[in-house]
Amino acid sequence: MASFRINIKYFNSFWLKKTIYIGGQKDSAGNIPAVNILPTTAGVPMQGRGGWGSCFPGLPWETTSYNGNNYPEFARGFGNSEITSIEGIDGFYDEVENWFMEAARYQCGFNNVSTDYGVKAYLKEQFNNLEYRPNGLIYSGVYNSRTGVNDTNVFSVGESITKAADPQKGSIQKLYAEDTNLIIFQEDKVNRALIDKDQLYTSEGGSQTLPPGVVIGQIVPYKGEFGISKNPESFAVYGFRKYFVDKDRGSVMRLSNDGLSEISEYGLSNFFRDKLKQVQETPNPIIVKRTFDSTIGFSTPSSGNSKYIGLEVGEGLITPKVGSQLIVNGNPLDIYVTGNQLNKAYLTDYFTDSPQTLTGTANSGTTTVTINSGTLLSTMVGGTITASNQTKTIVSVDVANNTLVTDSAFSPKLTGDNYVISYQALPNGASLNFSSFEYDRIPATYDVYDRAYILSIQKGRDSVNDSEGEFNTLAFDENVLGWPTFYSYKPKELFSLKNTFFTTKNGQIYEHYVEGNGSNRNKFYGNASSPSSITFVFNNSANANKNFLTIGYEGSNGWQVNSFDSDQQGLLSSPNNFSNPIGEGIPDTYVNYIDSSVIVKSYYEGSYDDQGNEWPSTLYQPIRRGGFDLKEGKYVSNIKNNSVSRPGEVITGPDQFGGFITSGIKAYVATVKMSTDSSTDLGAQKQLFATYSNQVLSSQ
Repeated sequence: MASFRINIKYFNSFWLKKTIYIGGQKDSAGNIPAVNILPTTAGVPMQGRGGWGSCFPGLPWETTSYNGNNYPEFARGFGNSEITSIEGIDGFYDEVENWFMEAARYQCGFNNVSTDYGVKAYLKEQFNNLEYRPNGLIYSGVYNSRTGVNDTNVFSVGESITKAADPQKGSIQKLYAEDTNLIIFQEDKVNRALIDKDQLYTSEGGSQTLPPGVVIGQIVPYKGEFGISKNPESFAVYGFRKYFVDKDRGSVMRLSNDGLSEISEYGLSNFFRDKLKQVQETPNPIIVKRTFDSTIGFSTPSSGNSKYIGLEVGEGLITPKVGSQLIVNGNPLDIYVTGNQLNKAYLTDYFTDSPQTLTGTANSGTTTVTINSGTLLSTMVGGTITASNQTKTIVSVDVANNTLVTDSAFSPKLTGDNYVISYQALPNGASLNFSSFEYDRIPATYDVYDRAYILSIQKGRDSVNDSEGEFNTLAFDENVLGWPTFYSYKPKELFSLKNTFFTTKNGQIYEHYVEGNGSNRNKFYGNASSPSSITFVFNNSANANKNFLTIGYEGSNGWQVNSFDSDQQGLLSSPNNFSNPIGEGIPDTYVNYIDSSVIVKSYYEGSYDDQGNEWPSTLYQPIRRGGFDLKEGKYVSNIKNNSVSRPGEVITGPDQFGGFITSGIKAYVATVKMSTDSSTDLGAQKQLFATYSNQVLSSQ
């Protein structure tokens, strides 16, 4: 190798580099073929050898093709380069070594522009540990569909692109952009920030808006220590009003132009306090029980179909949730639900109970069997494996490593044997369990059709027999500033679109307020019509003990009285009178007596005739009414007492023959619950305009 001496006339930096080129493979005549291949050793391309010229140092070498790689190539075989013939690498190649020199200044000229590293594509941080900042915001570059600018994946650390809210107020759960404001909902606080501008507060207490220069301006909190807890699904907006639930404080909130308001205080503060306290953040384990349908069966690896197992169909059955784990014959399998239909559950793996023959090896004294051929399935757990007249039970399967573990070891050692793996047969109607979790939720939306904030407090199912889980769906009406309605449906999601209200259930979308043939009221998700009910209070002359004799209403036919109850009147069943007749140390017993009535049936359902026929049998004149009767356009009925007799009571309840010798309810305040009946024009409109009761002062 030749050597060189370089005289440096001025300060500069030089880098001496060496590149190696191995030319094309020669044939027996010493010629290079038109099509070359990379030099190889035992058929493997040599790393660091380029073929058809060397690449610039630092760039990856092309190891599969030497044409079309777009890498810069350098001249070969000039100057004092060395040319050698190399043998032993699957052929004869010419190797050319070239030397290059790089200078720090352009054209190596005196005082020319000095080169540098250029723009860095990233910044190496001193610590690259993961940081969890739940109270922080970060924003990317801009997106403009008109100009084609899309910098949504650009997060430049050279700019101020982060903003942080108060970490003591919990994580950020919800963001809502309104005009030029960004509303930030934390667990324990609600804030706002200007978008694309900032504010400067003057010494006089005023504010001045600054020109654009920041994406998110100063974060300013709303007055009031309320947040959205961890329930962003409770957020809804209509016009300038925003609604949400603060579970941790037992409150339902409204954010409007006048700030935060606690709308749960409008008549239902105790209700929301108790119900929201029951909502948990941790999931509830749940097992969904279904039965196997052999007519549908299950897919196998040989069928080439999607992985599924058949489920029997029936009324009120629960659909296995996506992510549920399949349990067969008490054995949890490494198979999970990826989707479902009414009669199928789609799985992550094939399920089969048919015997299969596989081959493998098992060392003597060990319980691990390695499968060499055949398909190993996770459903083999609980089955048996038979080889060389030995039968073992399979306790676990590792599909990834193609091994299984038996309850006891094979002895002697088995090598290359045929293993017959059998399963417990899965008959039609066999029990299938799907293990999953249920979360408590508070979904909500604004019903633009009925102009109400719809809120559903939902407990996750915690029982196999619980098809729905406890729930309360209700509405807030701004016109009455109250909660006038409870609903009998449990939605998965709720939303409004173009003056139409929708909910989802079991993967289906349902439109509400569909009139249809006039009999669709109170029918939700394909179920039968549910009754409507209303509870109210009679409280005239609250300080006087009264006897309520009758009940009447103005409205549609089909209403009944479920209950008519008095207020509680606490009494001592064993008064001590400064002595205890029961015994020393035994506490007195209190009993709360309540006057109550029998059910007042509706106009149709309470009808009967003198021949002993009752509704819905055919009736003959004259028709009698055991419930409401129609008088001058009003439905009226007397009230029959069904109370337990009290000690010393003069007027008692039912007699020994089951008759009601007493009319009326004795009470200071009476609570009445009325509902639609189960047969009168189901699903049709039922109106209730007014109710009333005749009452007299009680002698008791």
